[in-house]
Amino acid sequence: MSKLSQDCLIIIFEELEYDVKSLYSCLLINKLWCETVVPVLWKNPWKFLKNNKYKILIRLSYLHRTITSFLPPEIKLHLINKDINTHKPLFKYISYLKTLKDTSIVAIAQNTHDKNKFIRELFKMIFNYSPNIKKLIIFSNYFDQELCNIPESRKCFLNVTTLKCYTFVKLDKLAQICHNIRYLNIKYCNYDNNPGLITLIKAQKNLKYFKCGFKAFSDPYEISCKGIGEALTKQADSILLIHLSCPIKFCCPIFTKFVNLKTLKIDGKIVDKSLMKPNLPNLEYLELYGGYIYEAAIFIKSTKGNLREIRIKHDFHEKNRLMFIQSITEYCPNLKSVALFYQDDHLVIRELEKLFSTCSQLERLVIVCEDYYNDSYDKLLDILVINAPSSLNSLKLDNFKIKMKSLKTFFKRWKEKHQTSISVYYILYFKEIHKVDIINDCIEVKKFDDNYCCRYFDWNYDYWCY
Repeated sequence: MSKLSQDCLIIIFEELEYDVKSLYSCLLINKLWCETVVPVLWKNPWKFLKNNKYKILIRLSYLHRTITSFLPPEIKLHLINKDINTHKPLFKYISYLKTLKDTSIVAIAQNTHDKNKFIRELFKMIFNYSPNIKKLIIFSNYFDQELCNIPESRKCFLNVTTLKCYTFVKLDKLAQICHNIRYLNIKYCNYDNNPGLITLIKAQKNLKYFKCGFKAFSDPYEISCKGIGEALTKQADSILLIHLSCPIKFCCPIFTKFVNLKTLKIDGKIVDKSLMKPNLPNLEYLELYGGYIYEAAIFIKSTKGNLREIRIKHDFHEKNRLMFIQSITEYCPNLKSVALFYQDDHLVIRELEKLFSTCSQLERLVIVCEDYYNDSYDKLLDILVINAPSSLNSLKLDNFKIKMKSLKTFFKRWKEKHQTSISVYYILYFKEIHKVDIINDCIEVKKFDDNYCCRYFDWNYDYWCY
């Protein structure tokens, strides 16, 4: 291992990027390993400012001493109260920075004579030493237009590919500099009351991932984000993921444009005509939280058979349940995981049977029953044994009043027919989750501390999230 080439070591250490203990051990092997590990650790040192408060304070103290050691002596003498580090660092640690997080810089500047001036000096120093920042995280009021006016900032931000910020940040200057953003994550967006954000979206050359949390208003029907919707449509050919939060009113049918979109997640109700004739032929992942099953069916019908996963986190009106299942049966032959809504109705049952024969690659299934006292679970278990594909390996039964005897019979019949194993998660009263297994012909139940919003808790997310 100690004789591996540096190229091999870089690949290994980058895989260990978040494992600080292992990286620290590697740091002590020899000079080559040390020189290779240090840049990996310093790509984003702010990520280590987590865990308990005591560890955060210790790590922040180390960062403070290291980072301030690069400041000019006169700045340190004038602005730092104590612990002036005059020792020359072994490495140019700041030059390895790829992520700039303003709140961490502000934390480092605590207990100085002139906090605002010291923050600016820290930013200037970073701009000089770190000309190739890739990820920019802005959550404080200290990052203002004045910092973007520093000549070195233009070169520093030129290649930023990830931007995460609140919309109280004035984005006009960043829109002039940053044209290569691929991942854009906006917090607490004040709808169209931020022309800088609209300008920033339009200025990008290859925007791929857009995540935006809108502020909640009492009457979303009177609040519009039309400008943001129009800006996004300018980037429609390149965008692969959209994640929107809170009530949304685009005032224009933007979902007709995203022909290359692969992931759509909406945490809130769409309150206008945005859903008119959507066209999402390449959509692979759909998640709705607090939306309605009608919208889910409309989205599904706009796809061309590429959907792999559908996550629905709330229960919906019965009148649209059949429409929802029918849309999946017709448009989702390659589906891997889905949440369905069950009722003891012959049309729903017949459509479920069709769905299982069509979706022959189904692996993970959630079935939700709104009526806990409905005793039709035996009929549902029969349908699953007879019609569900053998690829099914994870089943969650949400709000069913099921007897353990029925579950045991289900396990036995499943094994006889499919010759494969299946994990069953039994979600009770929307509060508790139990995993049910058969061990030596006995039922074993394991309880999980979780709630109904996490009915997908053991399924990995495939979409980009920040």
